[in-house]
Amino acid sequence: MFLIGGDALETRCRTILDRICRRTGGRAFTGTTAARLDRGGDRPEFGRLPYFPEDAVAALSSAAPLVLVGTKSPVAFFGYREHPSALAEGVATLTLSTDEEDSYAALVALDEELSGLPVGASTATVSVGGQTAALSDEQGLDGWTIGSVAAETMPEDAIVSIEGGTVGHSFFAASQNGPRHSVLTNTGGAIGQGLPVAFGASLAAPRRRVVAIQSDGSAQYTVQTLWSMAREGTDITVVLVSNRKYGILNTELQRLGHTSGDLANSLTSLTNPSLDWCATARGYGVPSSQVHSVGELRAALRRAHAVPGPTLVEAVVG
Repeated sequence: MFLIGGDALETRCRTILDRICRRTGGRAFTGTTAARLDRGGDRPEFGRLPYFPEDAVAALSSAAPLVLVGTKSPVAFFGYREHPSALAEGVATLTLSTDEEDSYAALVALDEELSGLPVGASTATVSVGGQTAALSDEQGLDGWTIGSVAAETMPEDAIVSIEGGTVGHSFFAASQNGPRHSVLTNTGGAIGQGLPVAFGASLAAPRRRVVAIQSDGSAQYTVQTLWSMAREGTDITVVLVSNRKYGILNTELQRLGHTSGDLANSLTSLTNPSLDWCATARGYGVPSSQVHSVGELRAALRRAHAVPGPTLVEAVVG
């Protein structure tokens, strides 16, 4: 089993790795997060290592061995008493290339060593779960439907900045066989990078539509980026996922076995007062709309992608 990160995420590296997997009967995972990942079209697609430690340990347990390419041995993001921080603990591990070495050269060399083996069926395009049925216009919005509609409506060659666990998994699942696009995600624990990264990408690649899939809690940290988007007239569609809470903090508290009272719940709530994202966006000079169903979200995103400049679409969960 191969775990890849850093420069090994480049398409040319994944293409070689797909061939290596076909020759060896191996499998490959990308890390949970990636600074940049080009996906879609005919690019090889591998599953992502699960976020929660028990799921990641289960995924890695069958490795014999685990081969690290452009990355380090994975660790859990949060510490849990009942789970080891080292996710590959007890698993035989080899390093093909470190995060400071040339993963492409290492993969080329390995591919040459294995050139005498026959090439079997591709192990790429690994399903990472999720909903596969078509979504009706009348359905309400949650993490799965928002991520799926965002994947369905994004234009060819889009750049997608994702910050928010509420929709990340569903977007990756729904978009793995979609049009060509690039995904930018946070690679550490800080929150608030989604909007600035989307803005920076739009300046670096002005001919590509940028889609910022952004949760409401983390958007609060860098909301002033909306003004920069308006000032520069960048082609960005902000999908503001409004669940009115810091969802990941609630999840982690529950996983630690804490029963939250009213005071603790109030610390992760965004309802006292509720945020008015449409008014906020308009105040920064960004046109906005609010949607509550799959059909409304589809229509709003298609309109936003078709016009120049930034637009914010608040997708209300629940």
